[in-house]
Amino acid sequence: MVQIWHLDDYMYGDPRLPHYVYPPKKLSPDDLFKRTSVKYVKIQILDEIKALRQVEKLRKEKQFGCDEFFTLDGRRAENFKSKVLKFFIEYIEKLYAITTTLDEEAHFVSEGSAYFDVLENDTTKWLRICCEAGDLLVFPAAKFYKITTTPEASPLQQ
Repeated sequence: MVQIWHLDDYMYGDPRLPHYVYPPKKLSPDDLFKRTSVKYVKIQILDEIKALRQVEKLRKEKQFGCDEFFTLDGRRAENFKSKVLKFFIEYIEKLYAITTTLDEEAHFVSEGSAYFDVLENDTTKWLRICCEAGDLLVFPAAKFYKITTTPEASPLQQ
């Protein structure tokens, strides 16, 4: 099940850690939509046919045209640590850049887990969304957000 909480305003250290505010302020998927316009959908991945139908229905409903798949997994990629560090160094200024696409974007976690940080509407507060296998998020156009792996999905520590 998806988990959503307020992100600590002074996030220091490893971005792959939860960085809760204390005490933690957890939110529901409905709260997420009200505060950010980001829609959460649970895809039933155990039933492959049902999952494909759900994704195809969403694709037609939202008129999504292309698929892009990428794997962000420290157990599978060669030189994962150096690649991730290079990515953060090269793109640190772009992490919070507003999307330039006119259309919505959907992000689906097929296995493993990832954090999505999204800016609340009309505030400077960030929410962190912990997505696991079967979780799909639909981001509206021109929405501030970023993605990072969880410690379980990307073992960077030696």
